[in-house]
Amino acid sequence: MLDRSVFSDNEKEQILTALKGISAADGNNLDELLTKLRALFEIKESSWIEVDFTSWYKKKPKQDIFRLLKDAIFSKNVVKFKYFNRNREILERKVQPIQLVFKDKYWYLYGFCLLKNDYRFFKLTRMTELQVLTESFCRNFSELEIGKTIKYSENISVKLKFNKSIAFQVYDEFYDEVIECDDGSLYVEAELPNNDILYTELLSFGDDVEVLGPESVREKIRKKLENMFKKYL
Repeated sequence: MLDRSVFSDNEKEQILTALKGISAADGNNLDELLTKLRALFEIKESSWIEVDFTSWYKKKPKQDIFRLLKDAIFSKNVVKFKYFNRNREILERKVQPIQLVFKDKYWYLYGFCLLKNDYRFFKLTRMTELQVLTESFCRNFSELEIGKTIKYSENISVKLKFNKSIAFQVYDEFYDEVIECDDGSLYVEAELPNNDILYTELLSFGDDVEVLGPESVREKIRKKLENMFKKYL
């Protein structure tokens, strides 16, 4: 039996808040469980926080993909789906799913990709035609092993200058790192991951951003633009 005296008031609030987050992500209604825990903890219902991972623009939330992936992780079933990658290709992937990860406003599947024979992150919004296969796997991923296999990139200090016309987008991405210049442009100096995500993000701003430094980033942006133009020649 759960002993409420084991938890501090702060820990009780943290448990209830975590359950709200799980309920919002998974789409399952945990109101009954939350009500029981509030009664056990002798905590009145509080509305200081609301967790909702669904988009403002979608009438119907895509909860099914989250639940299917969660079930596949627990049952150790391989999943198959079509994936839109950064090279504008649509490739079929078969993956041994390990974790669902929420990072910087997006949900990702972290798993072992059987096509690339390596660990990969897959953004859930880029998946389509998801299937949970009968094919299972025996590989066990401990927390220590998962921590070792997730490849976090080193950060690089990048200096950027943005057109004021996209101020709303710049503040969304960089918030307190934005400095308004005398000419109305926006200056940002930020530590960003030194990987393909950085260049995809910068290219998405088009002509509204100028990379001031470092030179290595400027050169990679130039080469990527050249390669993009070659595809249309």
